[in-house]
Amino acid sequence: MINLSQRGDVDVAFNMLSSFEFILILHMMKEIMGISDCLFQALQKQSQYIQNIMQLVCSTKILIQKLREDGWQNLLKDMIFFCDHDIDILDFNSTYVACNGCSQH
Repeated sequence: MINLSQRGDVDVAFNMLSSFEFILILHMMKEIMGISDCLFQALQKQSQYIQNIMQLVCSTKILIQKLREDGWQNLLKDMIFFCDHDIDILDFNSTYVACNGCSQH
């Protein structure tokens, strides 16, 4: 049986997990982990030559930089499509105020 305190905790956790910010972070992590997966798998193999690893490091760095510079539009399209199910989408042109009460914009 769930008491009122636990119910409040569940409601808060649900609201946080269904927020646009949380889902955006998850999608960014998915993209970055997908880019770096080849490098991580190669690093786990003991038979890799240092030159191959260095090439993978360089290509991973380039892909992450490309995501940083050019990947936002595709990421936002994916986010808007994903959040079309009862999740409020943020207006990126509005003023941002930090949740901790600070008046940082």
